[in-house]
Amino acid sequence: MTAHHMSAHFPTGGPPFQCPQEGCPFLGDRLSRVLSHHATHAEEASRRCPEPGCPFATRTKSRLEQHRLQHDKRHPCPDCGKRFASGSALRKHRQGVHGRKEGSAKRDDGDGVLRCPLCPGFATRYRNHLSLHMRRHSGTAHRCDRPGCDYQTPKLSLLEAHRRAHDGDKPFKCDQCDRAFCEK
Repeated sequence: MTAHHMSAHFPTGGPPFQCPQEGCPFLGDRLSRVLSHHATHAEEASRRCPEPGCPFATRTKSRLEQHRLQHDKRHPCPDCGKRFASGSALRKHRQGVHGRKEGSAKRDDGDGVLRCPLCPGFATRYRNHLSLHMRRHSGTAHRCDRPGCDYQTPKLSLLEAHRRAHDGDKPFKCDQCDRAFCEK
């Protein structure tokens, strides 16, 4: 903080909150910062992970929240199905175990075409198209729930249009003629 800001808001010349630990000179302009700092003085970690069987413990709430994300494994490996807490952990796994990087599409001799590393039939020039396609392999594609229909798509909006086609719903009207369509 600037000297002006400190003198305007703290007329005594400094931040109003001091660490209650005896002998600690830490001062803070917010009580929450001082309390977070004070937790570092604890000899024993007082916050424990609530996940059954996890031995993790820490002194601070923010570190515990960061740790808990590790238990929420949202990133499945399209090669073997193992799940990971972060995209970076998945990339390291794929590179180390399967010998490839996440979404490591192969470009053929400089032609600029990206190919799916898992199936030979998909090719595109756009990374986002490949990313959407990879959802089919990871199990995160949206699937039609109609009996006998095996339609799947990585985009929810396309599934919604597909369902409208099943129902015969055509909410998009042409302003030039009387025709209507299930998608824009």
